[in-house]
Amino acid sequence: MLLRDDISKSISSAASDTAKIFSSYSVPINWYQDEYHSGDDELRLNIRKFINKRIDYAFRDEVINVNQSDPWHSLVEDPFDGSQESTKSSFKYILDHTFFRPRDLLLFFKPLSQHKYNFPLSKTDVNHLIGRYCEEVVNEIKNEFSCFYTSEQIATIFNAFGEISSELKSPQKRSITYQDAISIIDRNCKGVSADDLLEDMFYRSLIGGMGDNGYVYFKHREPTTDVYEFNKSHGVIIHSALRVYCSNKGYV
Repeated sequence: MLLRDDISKSISSAASDTAKIFSSYSVPINWYQDEYHSGDDELRLNIRKFINKRIDYAFRDEVINVNQSDPWHSLVEDPFDGSQESTKSSFKYILDHTFFRPRDLLLFFKPLSQHKYNFPLSKTDVNHLIGRYCEEVVNEIKNEFSCFYTSEQIATIFNAFGEISSELKSPQKRSITYQDAISIIDRNCKGVSADDLLEDMFYRSLIGGMGDNGYVYFKHREPTTDVYEFNKSHGVIIHSALRVYCSNKGYV
């Protein structure tokens, strides 16, 4: 049986033995690896291995030449600007807009089967796909919310996300305070506890915390050696996919 994290969290307290069953027998699926930020070879990352197998299969099926050692280079330019001094690879540039799940990458590249693109994809192509992906993934998020919030509440929650995005528009402002986030939610979301909502959004990885040292804590990037808990002393930031969505929808 496969369950979303939010569903398992909701039902873990439903009966006296439920929490024990989850703690003893459940296995969380997490594709994030600590090596992601360590500078090691990206080819070692499991999620890169996954997408490379899919690219290799798809290109062979369409009788398109594919880079045997690293199929990713046949799909996306790397580096984008043609410079070896690029600070972020095309793979990490794309992955940073996702929730580190294989299905995110499948959803991201879904339009390739519906429209004509030249390979390898340029940064312009990728930015276009990012916009489409963010639209799709936010629609999925809204569907997930419907299990816990009314349609009116969902609309106001995204109004609050939009206002937070607007606050973070300045490059000099990387986060807002917890109290500022509470004020924004109180202004936008009637009938919803701002404290509970922020905590829920953190465990859904839609918002993250930023420490005084600038380190960012997103639940979907939790290392194997630590557990990220919601911390009210941290600054509040929102996921890149939400920021793109809010900007495209005119919230910002």
